[in-house]
Amino acid sequence: MKKIPAVTWCLWTITLGLIALLKFGFAATAEENLLWILQPAAWLVAGYTGLTFNFVPGYGFYNEGQNIVINNSCAGINYLIIVMALAVFASRLYRYKTTRQVLFWPVLLLTSYLYTVFVNSVRIICALSVNLLVEGNSLIHLCINIAICLAFLIIQYWTINKIKTRRAR
Repeated sequence: MKKIPAVTWCLWTITLGLIALLKFGFAATAEENLLWILQPAAWLVAGYTGLTFNFVPGYGFYNEGQNIVINNSCAGINYLIIVMALAVFASRLYRYKTTRQVLFWPVLLLTSYLYTVFVNSVRIICALSVNLLVEGNSLIHLCINIAICLAFLIIQYWTINKIKTRRAR
């Protein structure tokens, strides 16, 4: 097995620090501090559904007509943590030269963020669709969330493995 370079250890340590910051820094924070992840999801949901969401401080993005709230419970911080860890640690950065590692690492973080926003939007859209058919059943809402998040994690893992096997050839 190839020796893991110091730069890889450094990037992994920074990633773990970011994960800790996300987990403990945003665990119980107000919606105002989560605009960086809630607002893009609210825009995508609004664009797809045609609903209008207005930001209400201390409450989240609210649609009065349907009585729908996109708030910190919809932010997907835990999902971002999993996606980021999977992207960084499964990508085998240590196989690349130092310059490529340093350039590739922020790309992994950015794509993790964008992927999380997309998956959260899909999850919210599906939950809205089902909740409109089945009045507010929280068990169904939870099952939809789990199924969608798991499906997209499997897709991410499969994609990373496909990319790794192509590069290994």
